[in-house]
Amino acid sequence: MRLVLSWLRELCPVQLSPEALGDLLAAKGMHVESIERPWDGLEGVVVARVLEVRDKLPDLEQVVLMEGREAHTPLVLLWEVLRRRGREHAETCASLLADRVASIQPGDVATIVYTSGTGGHSKGVILTWANLEAAAGASAEVLEHGPRDVWLAVLPLYHVGGLSILIRSARQGGAVVLDGFDPHRVAAHLRGGHITLVSLVPTMLSRVLDVDPGPFPGLRAVLLGGGPVADALLARAAVGRVPVLSTYGLTEAASQVATVPLAAAMARHKVVKPVPGMEVRIVDEGSQEVPSGTSGRIQIRGAAVSPGYLHDRTRSPGTWFITGDLGRMDVDHNLAVLGRADDTIITGGENVNPVEVEAAIEDHPRVVEAAVHGIEDPDWGQVIVATVVAPGVDGQDLDQFLRNRLAGFKIPTRWYFVPSIPRTGLGKIDRSRLGLPD
Repeated sequence: MRLVLSWLRELCPVQLSPEALGDLLAAKGMHVESIERPWDGLEGVVVARVLEVRDKLPDLEQVVLMEGREAHTPLVLLWEVLRRRGREHAETCASLLADRVASIQPGDVATIVYTSGTGGHSKGVILTWANLEAAAGASAEVLEHGPRDVWLAVLPLYHVGGLSILIRSARQGGAVVLDGFDPHRVAAHLRGGHITLVSLVPTMLSRVLDVDPGPFPGLRAVLLGGGPVADALLARAAVGRVPVLSTYGLTEAASQVATVPLAAAMARHKVVKPVPGMEVRIVDEGSQEVPSGTSGRIQIRGAAVSPGYLHDRTRSPGTWFITGDLGRMDVDHNLAVLGRADDTIITGGENVNPVEVEAAIEDHPRVVEAAVHGIEDPDWGQVIVATVVAPGVDGQDLDQFLRNRLAGFKIPTRWYFVPSIPRTGLGKIDRSRLGLPD
């Protein structure tokens, strides 16, 4: 068996740990027997990680890494076949592809996408063809996505938010502009007037608006997800007439779960509505549904929801999937996402949502950004620690500022001021790296 590894250098840097790569290859019964030549750069990283887990891979005969900018995707390879070997060979390849497509069943595994791992160990999420079809169809209905749309894709393609752009656009016939994230290049794309849709995380949007506050001609929607959205960011977007759709999604749902309706793109809403075909409810610790307006754990159900994880495909169709997120839903099924359940700080028997505290801190006019987490304390169980980017401000200033905004037990007892907040490759706060400075 031959394993072909081809990577988009700028768009899809290697993110798998040796363990995750081993899981993927071992599932196929693969083993590394030979490497054709020494590799350097990004390819060398891939080969090194394969070699680290070679004992798990029983059958692989050869690892082939495609070289050169012309060998980055199967589409380019098919074009190369047509150009170099002639029409007859290309038609043979097309026929084989058609046979493969015809053999696909809705429940077959289409892809395995790893979670970001911010809430713990990264897991390989199984997504079937039926999952992808349901998710893409629901998104198309919400966004009125069609063949005339051009979607700017700057999210990493190893993340479900980036991958889903390709799947949605292939289904609807729209175009995709692929680029790495750079705020100046993104702003230039948007100013050009040809981009109708773009997916960003809040940090990305903030940096783009720093370069150009808008408006951007032709832009129908910024799909904004991946973390909490500050009111101040929505206000900046509204001033620039930038249409923002806050969205809640997760890898296990092939991306979108709930999104602000398109008609409300300029309304600065953070509460979201479930996409078509997706059921959402809020439950207590015993998985019992709670009354409207009560906070609890978010559960989801629908055709887009994954059947399980790599080596653990245990979820039965039609059952509820319990997420790692907290939320609250009103009688009209508007969902407010309150943050990760495992980020909750318990201090003196009181539950504190760090997202709420971060938002209050960031209301201070001189605070650039903030991250809040809990650390163990022998008296209180946990105490609240705030890591803040705020030139010219100290902890006493912020403590006083919060007194009229938060209950006393929610105010951080320790303050650390840093040049920047650690974030993941997708721009989420990396709470695992929020430690105490030396």
